[in-house]
Amino acid sequence: MATGTFPEAFVGYVKAIHPGVDVKPPYTDIDLQKYLLQFDTIVGVGAGTVSRDDNGELFGEASFNIKEYPAYVSVKSERDEKYEHALFWSGEKLYDPNPNSQDGRDPLSYHIVGWWPIVDLRIKK
Repeated sequence: MATGTFPEAFVGYVKAIHPGVDVKPPYTDIDLQKYLLQFDTIVGVGAGTVSRDDNGELFGEASFNIKEYPAYVSVKSERDEKYEHALFWSGEKLYDPNPNSQDGRDPLSYHIVGWWPIVDLRIKK
């Protein structure tokens, strides 16, 4: 994914930092931030509004191209809108950890609350 690892690596990390606790989804934003920092990666400043332009391309009202970066996407829960649910945007496809939801759905089929790019802090040579 954004770190070059698989979701199972994140789950293993969360279990390792909470020894003796039966950790299950949903995982916390803080656990995600800690995991990303191991890879010199952070969740950056995001876009609150995501829509489509006249050509049907996704765009966000922000100072970055939302298709250029993987992202942490927060949406209203489809089961209960008083809760939020986190998704992962690869830069091309949306991944939903909810086993009852299909990966690759149109991002605008969700009620998007926030769209935060995942940024690699390392200087590229």
